Amino acid sequence: SPLLNRTTQGLYPAGNATGGLLLSGLLASQTLPTIQPDLEWSTDPHSLLYCAQNPGSDPTWGNLIASGCNRSFTMLNYYLSSKKVTALYQGTGFYSQPELSTAESTAEPVESAGGSSSAGADVLQVSPLQMAAAYAALSNGGHSVSPILATAFSYGDDRWNLFPSDTAPAALTGMNTALSAATLANPSIPGWSLVSTGLTKTGSVNWFIAGTPTEWKGTPVVVVVALEDATSNMATKIGTEMFKAAVNASK
Repeated sequence: SPLLNRTTQGLYPAGNATGGLLLSGLLASQTLPTIQPDLEWSTDPHSLLYCAQNPGSDPTWGNLIASGCNRSFTMLNYYLSSKKVTALYQGTGFYSQPELSTAESTAEPVESAGGSSSAGADVLQVSPLQMAAAYAALSNGGHSVSPILATAFSYGDDRWNLFPSDTAPAALTGMNTALSAATLANPSIPGWSLVSTGLTKTGSVNWFIAGTPTEWKGTPVVVVVALEDATSNMATKIGTEMFKAAVNASK
């Protein structure tokens, strides 16, 4: 639809893309399991062993989460109660509309058939804006952010005036965002990242999410790519290029 703002109005299946947020909730009170994960993985998105990308020859639980693997998402949901998962999604803004002057969508679980977490019984659907706002906490010292379309304006005289802000970043409780970001660290970029594939009735959505580390000296940056009916590698390529360009601009 040409008149649909997909960033704010589009609803896409999150798949395992919320794994980094669930990880921060788990690490707030416990550590990752000491048992070594299974080394097998599958490229079939309907398989319980599916990974959006190759997790490596000897993957850790962090590698599996960053690679969008179903078994890591299953593990996180196992150790976190459904009540805690719901509270985490509520706290990070998945169940509410971002306060923008344009029309937005509100995330909601929808009924879907399937045997994996990427196409499970309750598939969380979110907009890219909601995903970016939620993951901003990993790069913003555990503080939430309120999305805004502009921060300043000018009358054309080279003088910029800041728009007033009524909301200050709020600290999120029950989440160890710094340790989660460190666990998801990507050596190919100056920060952390993860990928995921969400299944739709007719195809798929490939997510790439990346952000600067907690100790970043410049402006915190989070990039979210939701690519319909493509490949995880393509989403990663586009997202990596966008992230590197944004990081260079924020220094």
